[in-house]
Amino acid sequence: MQTEASGRTTARRPPDRKARIVAAAARLFRERGYHNVSVADVAAEVGITAPALYRHFRGKPDLLLHVVDTTVNTILESLMAAPDLDSYLRTTANETMERRGSAVLWQREARHLPEDRRQEQRRALNDVADRIAALIGDERPDLDEPDRHLLAWSVLSVFGSISWHRTSLPRRRFEELLYRLAHAAAHCPLGASTGAEAGTAPGGYAGLAVSRREEILVEAIRLFDEQGLPVREHRRHRRGRRSDGPQHLQALPHQDRPARGRRDARR
Repeated sequence: MQTEASGRTTARRPPDRKARIVAAAARLFRERGYHNVSVADVAAEVGITAPALYRHFRGKPDLLLHVVDTTVNTILESLMAAPDLDSYLRTTANETMERRGSAVLWQREARHLPEDRRQEQRRALNDVADRIAALIGDERPDLDEPDRHLLAWSVLSVFGSISWHRTSLPRRRFEELLYRLAHAAAHCPLGASTGAEAGTAPGGYAGLAVSRREEILVEAIRLFDEQGLPVREHRRHRRGRRSDGPQHLQALPHQDRPARGRRDARR
């Protein structure tokens, strides 16, 4: 735009600059992780300077909050517009391809938000599950509330699963596959196991027999999520329990076991 007084040409600010910043930040956070992305990285991705970005966001934490909020709100908007379960599944299969990787943001990066904002996100996601459960209940009124929610979270898991791999298919084929998987999850037949027959797990679901290997993997996943990779192996000593030492590794395949240390190598 050229002014009459000065004759200078000034660049017009794009009206969607804030949305473009959020989209660029979401892409970088997914690909590199929150701690490996700087404000300058995001600004460069949009073609602006870091000071220009600060006109829209107070800093990187504020930017992450907007990224996660946008992701969850987009899911909620799709749900609000869906008249029935099948329409929601069809629409979301299409939209998931557009925002592939979004599940990573609220499953992995949302932990960097302040605790009060994480609680807000959990409530928002529970609201999403409630709405999907209601759509499932409209089609399957025979299901009780816990089973409807179980299937709702299964549907969300189907759509979020493509965030964790890079499998590539033709667009229409991929959308149809996502729809069919989510449809199968929502219409999965559920048995009526009793607590006396199978035991009852917390939440009212039938208990499942879990192998020693699965127990180790579940505990490892929890600890890695809470503490990161360098989990101390002698954690049990601090709880007054004797460590099993290398015996706990016997449940893992040989190729999954860690290499022996130098001391064992010298024996």
